[in-house]
Amino acid sequence: MWRIAILLGVVLAVIIPAGAATTHELPLHGCTLPGGTKALCVRLGVPENRAQPGGRSISLRVAVVPARERPRQPDPLVYVTGGPGGSAVDGAAGMMPVFEGINAHRDIVLVDQRGTGGSNALECPMPRGPVDTERAVRAYISACLGGLEADPRQYTTIPAMDDLAAVMKALGYKRVNLYGVSYGATAAQYVLARHPRLVRTAILDGATLLEPQLFHLAAGASSDGSYRHRGEEFLFVVDGALTIWVGEDERYTLRAGDALTFPSTLPHRWQNSSRQETRLLWINTPPTF
Repeated sequence: MWRIAILLGVVLAVIIPAGAATTHELPLHGCTLPGGTKALCVRLGVPENRAQPGGRSISLRVAVVPARERPRQPDPLVYVTGGPGGSAVDGAAGMMPVFEGINAHRDIVLVDQRGTGGSNALECPMPRGPVDTERAVRAYISACLGGLEADPRQYTTIPAMDDLAAVMKALGYKRVNLYGVSYGATAAQYVLARHPRLVRTAILDGATLLEPQLFHLAAGASSDGSYRHRGEEFLFVVDGALTIWVGEDERYTLRAGDALTFPSTLPHRWQNSSRQETRLLWINTPPTF
């Protein structure tokens, strides 16, 4: 295990070349991370919902492990942890030996994703009794969501990776190197898609380039207009029916067992064309939503 960690540190040091120094813009203070690593810590407030900047805010836990030697390079390594649900800061004890080589001349930045660790963690209490029926499961989940001081819809990958970009800006970093492991490798791709100028290099450790989603579309549901984006798409209808328009004049009605693939760059829109709920597997590559 440690031989692998040391090798990874050497690889990181080799593939990320040197640059110039960076000045932090946030009031960082000394702290000690799990495992005894000395670091600089700070909290950064961000809107829970960026569409409502005057609403509730989230305090993000941020830690910077400064480069040990001079010259210090301007582009840090940003660790995007797995899960989802893992804490980058709490995982420092296991990951800092991996980053020892690159930490010689580059800062290591750890940010607890919103809803995890020290960034407004969302946790459900242990159930008081057995949760062994669908009704009990629904009641438990409903009670948990109702007791959270948060809007769970705002704790998905996209707003979390927008947080990451906001943290880098607040710290004064112009370019960064991402290291994403497990789910973090998928999350890193959202940073690449949404903030491409921020990313200098990205290491995807255990990445998936597919974003599968199982949709339950109510009767009459639609996309409310056409849209397009980079990548490719694959659809498979489990039951029900879906009508989809692709490009200028292509129209397809898919029923249970039917599949379709097309370039996401073509404008497309869709509608549940059955009188019942339609279930379908929809896969985007690269991850988009």
